[in-house]
Amino acid sequence: MIQQSERQRTASTAKRTEQAADAPVHINTPTAEKPVNKNTAEVGNNTEAETQQQTDKLAAKIRNLMTEHNITLAQLSEACNTAQSNISRYRNARHYPGGEILIKLAKALNTTVEHLIE
Repeated sequence: MIQQSERQRTASTAKRTEQAADAPVHINTPTAEKPVNKNTAEVGNNTEAETQQQTDKLAAKIRNLMTEHNITLAQLSEACNTAQSNISRYRNARHYPGGEILIKLAKALNTTVEHLIE
């Protein structure tokens, strides 16, 4: 019985080898990649430094408005219908919120999206 399964495996391997030999061969030639400087690497239309600067500004505005309006993390996350961990990421400049969340944040913080992102 063991010998039979070994024969089956050998035949199966031989069949796969034949199929692979008939398959077209694609050769990937390496392209010249220029080194990336993290300070000038572009993200969309902004460099990483500019993107982080925008994220930092938004985070500061969220923190200031939360303090000004005496809004807790729990209250803001409930008003935006998102997890407290997400609000924490925005407030601490670890993540930039998408458009829908920006609208909810602006409404909950009694301001405009334009004010948040300027």
